Amino acid sequence: MQIPLLDAGRLQPPLEGLARRCFGWPGAVALVLLALVVLVLGIRNDWAIMVEFRDVFSVEALLTFGLVSPFLKLIHETGHLLAATRCGVRLRKAGLNLIGLYPIPYVDCSEADLVATRGQRILISAAGILTDIAVGLTLFICWHLTDGAELRQVLGRAFVFSVFSSIVFNANPLMRMDGYFILADVLGHRNLGTDATAALRRLWRSWLGLTAQPPRFRLRTEIVLALYGLASMIYRWFILATLVWNLLPRYLGVGLIVGAWGGWLMFVGPILQKVRAAPPPGPEAAPVEGKPR
Repeated sequence: MQIPLLDAGRLQPPLEGLARRCFGWPGAVALVLLALVVLVLGIRNDWAIMVEFRDVFSVEALLTFGLVSPFLKLIHETGHLLAATRCGVRLRKAGLNLIGLYPIPYVDCSEADLVATRGQRILISAAGILTDIAVGLTLFICWHLTDGAELRQVLGRAFVFSVFSSIVFNANPLMRMDGYFILADVLGHRNLGTDATAALRRLWRSWLGLTAQPPRFRLRTEIVLALYGLASMIYRWFILATLVWNLLPRYLGVGLIVGAWGGWLMFVGPILQKVRAAPPPGPEAAPVEGKPR
């Protein structure tokens, strides 16, 4: 369930100066400096923070992830807000997505589909990933500069979650998140996911002899799209199976809940969304096209 809370466009005029700095040369220099500091600290400490990845599925780590995730997501969405402001794209609503009563902040950047150039859309999509990188680098540095064991553990787990969620989900073009929209704009194929699923279905039906094969001049494109659709589907199943495999033996109830929740988010939810968006049946019904984000 999506709950709009405010008009994000009203936040943009006061943030124009900050947006120019964050997504201009000052922001680029700051990101490079953070990376250099992390490199020095990592080499000096033999990348000791990587020990935090060992207990990624412990109860304490899961609770920490659950507590810090909305705040990290809020910072992530702020990155999108600043990038849209930098590109002159007015935002619409901002609020919360309630996923199983779990709050996840969001900002509506869909105006970019109408007024932004391809390069601007790529920047707005990449802004969340760049923000996650900046947050991860900052947490890395704070972990090395903190002496308190409990605070250090929280910072380490927040770092793990930031890196884990960015690589596995947000930046990955096989998930319908920022990485996917970047790839779609780079390829100039805005409905990449929808077309890939449709191509996979068409090829599968043609191989079963249920429909005619696509024309030869389209066959290569159909195969490439189908392979992307297949890779995306396999990757989602792999992520879900990995979560269930690691959680179910340790926490039976939690493992079942997370497995059901992940299955709903990755498979059932998108199917229901497509069903709700489909036009009513009839002789004049137009084909369903992929909706812009």
